[in-house]
Amino acid sequence: MLEELSVAHFRNLKDATLSFGEGIHLIGGANGMGKTNLLDAIYYLCLTRSHFRYGDAATVKQGEKWLRVAGRFSMGTKTERIALKLQPRKGKTVERNGAAYASLAEHIGLLPAVMISPADIELAIGGPEERRRFLDQTISQYDSAYLKALMSYNRLLKLRNALLKSTEHPLQLDLTLLHTYDKQLEGPATLIYERRKVFVADLKTDFELLYKSISGDKEVADVAYQTKMADRLYGELMMRYRDQDVVMRRTNAGPHRDELELLINGQNLRRYASQGQLKTVVLALRLAQARVLKAHNDKVPLLLLDDLFDRLDPSRVQY
Repeated sequence: MLEELSVAHFRNLKDATLSFGEGIHLIGGANGMGKTNLLDAIYYLCLTRSHFRYGDAATVKQGEKWLRVAGRFSMGTKTERIALKLQPRKGKTVERNGAAYASLAEHIGLLPAVMISPADIELAIGGPEERRRFLDQTISQYDSAYLKALMSYNRLLKLRNALLKSTEHPLQLDLTLLHTYDKQLEGPATLIYERRKVFVADLKTDFELLYKSISGDKEVADVAYQTKMADRLYGELMMRYRDQDVVMRRTNAGPHRDELELLINGQNLRRYASQGQLKTVVLALRLAQARVLKAHNDKVPLLLLDDLFDRLDPSRVQY
């Protein structure tokens, strides 16, 4: 439970300290007062990054050179004091009870959080990268091995793509080095695939039930994990796509190309879903995310709800 929050220079929030108790808290105010930014500051403290696609520099209040967000959390019989400070040119540090983490990744999972905002409509209508981000943000909060594998995979993938772009002609490519990258990528890629598969299976039941409840049982929603790794081992996949990779000068298969398909009545929702249906999908997806997080780490995640009823008709609001 979040007991106290202090924010300085976070977007339009100059300096604020708030105290909280148990249960639900409502934050009201006119447009532009900073309600969304306050919720995002809590999310930032929990996950070391904004819920939105802001770069770190954009989170610092205009005209200032740093930001600080700090919180006191009760976790059973323990009290955790977390402080995050960002100076865009000097980097970001997070302290737990006065001691700085050696790596920001060590903090992920201590304070699970889920945020719902109108911008989440991109989860439904945006490109596959939005839904892969959802997968990664969720699993990383309860599975440190997944986060480590994801970081390793992204680093090696960047090197592999740089190699593919490094020559003027495909015949000049260092195939031995390319094979080395493929072997190094195999372990992280396989772990990512296996953990995503399990997560989507866990998510599926809660997502279907929550959508049914919010919609008043008017439609049937489903979620499916689409990946080329379901049909063959990673090494075989790399060999199959190698010629295409060399010609196109990028890596065309692997976890970075996976998709989380969202369906209503068996059809991809982007083809015909109404605004209310899209918002219902997003709500069900985020609330299912919170349930899965609780089930995996036995902590109730902080649920941050921004403009919750946007785009919903009165009946769905009531449900």
